[in-house]
Amino acid sequence: MKLNRSFRIICILMIIFLLAACKADQQPTPAPTTAQTATEIATEAPEPTATSDEFVEIPDGDKISEIQGAGHISPYEGLEVQNVFGIVTVKRADGFYMQDSNPDSDIATSEGIFVLTRRIPKVERGDAVLVNGKVDEFNPAGAGANSLTITQITLPEYEVLSTGNAIPGATIIGIGGRTQPTEVIENDVDGSAASTGVFDPEEDGLDFYESMESMLIQLNDAVAVSSTSKYKEIAVVPDRGANAGVLSVRGGIILQENDQNPERIILDDTFLMLPSVQVGDIFIEPIIGVLDYTYGNFKLQPIVKPQFESAGLEEELPAPEISEMQIAIATYNVENLDAEDNPKRLEKLAHHIVDLMRSPDIIGLQEIQDNDGMLDTESTAADQTYQLIIDAISVAGGPEYHFLDISPVRHTDGGAPGGNIRVGILYRTDRGLTFNGGTPGDAETAVKIINSGGNPSLSLNPGRIDPQNLAFFDSRKPLVAEFTFNGQKQNPNPVVHVFDFNLKAIGLTSVPNVEYRVTDATRVDAEGYFWVMNYFYPGDKHLKPEIDPIAAMYGEGPSHLESETVERLLKLHVSEAGIVLIDQAPIQCFLYPLFIKRNSMNSQRLTSRILNIRKDICFLYVEKAA
Repeated sequence: MKLNRSFRIICILMIIFLLAACKADQQPTPAPTTAQTATEIATEAPEPTATSDEFVEIPDGDKISEIQGAGHISPYEGLEVQNVFGIVTVKRADGFYMQDSNPDSDIATSEGIFVLTRRIPKVERGDAVLVNGKVDEFNPAGAGANSLTITQITLPEYEVLSTGNAIPGATIIGIGGRTQPTEVIENDVDGSAASTGVFDPEEDGLDFYESMESMLIQLNDAVAVSSTSKYKEIAVVPDRGANAGVLSVRGGIILQENDQNPERIILDDTFLMLPSVQVGDIFIEPIIGVLDYTYGNFKLQPIVKPQFESAGLEEELPAPEISEMQIAIATYNVENLDAEDNPKRLEKLAHHIVDLMRSPDIIGLQEIQDNDGMLDTESTAADQTYQLIIDAISVAGGPEYHFLDISPVRHTDGGAPGGNIRVGILYRTDRGLTFNGGTPGDAETAVKIINSGGNPSLSLNPGRIDPQNLAFFDSRKPLVAEFTFNGQKQNPNPVVHVFDFNLKAIGLTSVPNVEYRVTDATRVDAEGYFWVMNYFYPGDKHLKPEIDPIAAMYGEGPSHLESETVERLLKLHVSEAGIVLIDQAPIQCFLYPLFIKRNSMNSQRLTSRILNIRKDICFLYVEKAA
């Protein structure tokens, strides 16, 4: 068939236009010798500055803060969004972060979001962009896994409106910025934090960081509360720990029953290689990065290499010697140890336990794997793994240890595939420690506390704590066991820890072995004397001795006569030699009926002869004149 000339020309032009259009849609493939890393992509662009006063009209569209919403799950999840405006803050190999330069007034809604392009995006830091796409909640632990998610825009179409714009200012966490929660990680949920409970960023750590997801964050005067881990992560607190919880003598942050330390922030190395630091090292420049979420933690991904000064942490000395009436309890993370592991690892572990930890009476072990490690077999037993540790300790000159273990259900406790990771306990019995025995628990039954006549015991020994709880899904379950030390419930030679005004431990001192509880001390006077409340209530039957030496010497007070409750004030003296009990009759207390079983609180010494005791009424003891 013949084509006329004009039709052939039209066809050729159409082919040229189609080829040009296809080429425009293609992404260039970098040559292997010039491939860019995530670090190069995130940091290659110069710091943008405002280049002109030219006004670019921004069409109406969905705002980032509306997409993020005041919660862990976007109210737009699964929906299409249009004309989402933002300034590019960080560029990645598979997308970019952008942040609204006109934030709303709601601190509960983040102003940042990640745009997933799945290829190197055609944007640079400082570009003003409009994005269309679909909102998705990405689970970094895998679809359906027990993890929080990251709100992102997928399948995007984006347009660069202008370049060289000023980057939105980083939000400061700490002094001069947003105040972190310092005790609660999450206390408003019933099950999944993502879908239940009250979203409370002012109290709950999880919610606080969620409210800044994908935003630029700045930490000033940060101090390291961990060394750089093998995963190249560093835990820090801002402002040199000014608003942080209690720090240990060596600078770590202490986990307490009612303080889960949400102020601790983990630095990660997605964009930059982090420096090797030790606990206590100070970062001398602000740490700036994007707030991300991976492996069960919110993490700050720095985009400027952190600069630090060493605090000169010295190698820790071996644990102090303890007396025969003291018990030593320690923990040790053996980091996925199994019976097939390198013998050199076992030698090093045994050296730590015997020479540095001085062979504690009880050792809680984390990350014990089954006998064949990551070889995925039907067996989950770890007896050979424990025995290799015990043998290595013996070779290193340590005592004989025994182990306690509950094997997990296969593939249910997380960790490396096939490893069946768990926690376990080693204990020695040559210093007076006795394992109380009983019925051992299994992987799925929760242990209970049985209270028999005021003497608590475990229904299963050892037992697992609430193994069906969602909090432990695909994770190691806590293990608990019951022991007796020297067959006694009390320490006949007690000591007290001495702290300075900054709560830094500075030593130990002796204290008299007073029966019952001691609490509510008054201020020490100029001569070193002070008073303490000494009390006993019937619920403490396991603390009640056969003989009350103080009552035998000075007689019983009115609280003794009215009930089994004991309420009295004892006079003590403190000096460099220690604390001693003064040979002087105690101040005996009356009790209002309402407080028959409660100790007095808030004792206060007003003068050398007058004490103010709230809640209870005490006889006033007046010293005889010399």
